[in-house]
Amino acid sequence: MISEQLETEFSIGKNHSYDDIKKVYSIWICMNTPEDIANSITEFKMTKNSIYGTFNREVRYDLQSVIIVCLGKNPLQTDNDFLGALETIFTEDFDSATKKKRLKENFNFELDNEIDGRLMDMCNLSQGIREEGIDIGIDIGVNKTLFMLVDEKTYTLEQAYQKTSLSPEEFNKAYAEWLENNNKSQQ
Repeated sequence: MISEQLETEFSIGKNHSYDDIKKVYSIWICMNTPEDIANSITEFKMTKNSIYGTFNREVRYDLQSVIIVCLGKNPLQTDNDFLGALETIFTEDFDSATKKKRLKENFNFELDNEIDGRLMDMCNLSQGIREEGIDIGIDIGVNKTLFMLVDEKTYTLEQAYQKTSLSPEEFNKAYAEWLENNNKSQQ
C-alpha cells in the first residue's frame, strides 16, 4: 500500500522525497470470530527497536498500521456502540429493514437515502452470494451422490451425467477427480 503511492502521492527525484509518503491503514473486519477475540479492535504498527548500535536519525516509523476489528455473533452483546453498529450492519441474520430499525433504535443512527440504498445493496449482495453458495453446495452434493452410484454400478456414467447440468466431458473429469480424491481407480 505504501509503494503504490509512488508517482501518485510522491515521486523520486529532484524536489521530491520519501518524506511525501502518506500514512496508510489496512482495516480488516473479521466476522464470526471466536469468543476470546470477539468484540475487539486491535492495531498493529511498526516501531523502532535498536538491536545493536545507534540509529539517531529522525525517521517516520509509523507509516503503516493494520487495524483488525473482530466482531462477535450478536450485535447486542457488546458495550461498544461502534462494534455493535458494525455487527448489526454485517450480520446475515437481519434483512435491511430490520438492520435500519436496529441501527436507529439501538445506536441512534439515522440513515439518509444514500446510505440506506448502500445498505440495501449490501444486504442484497450478501443474500445473492449466500444463495449462490447454497446452489453450488447442492450441485456438489448431487454430483457426489451420482459418483457413488456410478462407483457402486447402480448407474452408468452416461445415466449419471444425464442427471446433471454437466457435459459428458465435464462429468467424466469431475468423476475422475472424485475417484482420485477418494483413492479409487476407474474401472
